[in-house]
Amino acid sequence: MEKERVLSRRERERIRHRGEILEAAKRIFVESGYNSATMDAIASESEFSLATLYKFFGSKENLFVEILLQMMEKLENQTEEILTRNSSCRQRAIDLFKARLDLHWDNPGLVSLVQDVIRNHHGELDCLVDLKKRYISHVKRMAMFFSEGITRGEFRDQGGNNLALVYEGVLHMYFGSTAERKMRKRDLDEEVALLSIFLDGAATPSF
Repeated sequence: MEKERVLSRRERERIRHRGEILEAAKRIFVESGYNSATMDAIASESEFSLATLYKFFGSKENLFVEILLQMMEKLENQTEEILTRNSSCRQRAIDLFKARLDLHWDNPGLVSLVQDVIRNHHGELDCLVDLKKRYISHVKRMAMFFSEGITRGEFRDQGGNNLALVYEGVLHMYFGSTAERKMRKRDLDEEVALLSIFLDGAATPSF
């Protein structure tokens, strides 16, 4: 078995600095929006020089793209891990719902910002085409999952694709609502009620 290479101190520092810049950029993008955010503001927030930011990322667009791709990768990995568990389809739907909310609250306001950018920056960010394709693949994966639940008798026979669209729609409407209300703390009662609304309409009475 090949021994894993140990990173040098310089490589470890580079990874740490890159992560610190990304975290600072998330805060600036959420506070200012994509258009109004500047590399100067991100440099000030991260306490790195402007030259260092450009050395790492090259442009504001590249920095934002990296954040988008990180989020998409987390969503894809999270979804696959939960949907391949051995629990019931209903339980997996609940677990993924909670995990999606956790992802949202790990980065308050960021999910809503991404939604806004996707809606209003057609063609301006090259990564959006790929990102949309990956999200469509995610929705198709969810549709397959709900179709499985319908076959097992756990969900009402309303079509796997329809249930997936409603599931995603409920989540995204909630993400947008938290941004509009400038929420920075979770309301667990509200989240439970939101999940119950979906399950009341989707799950069969026996589940």
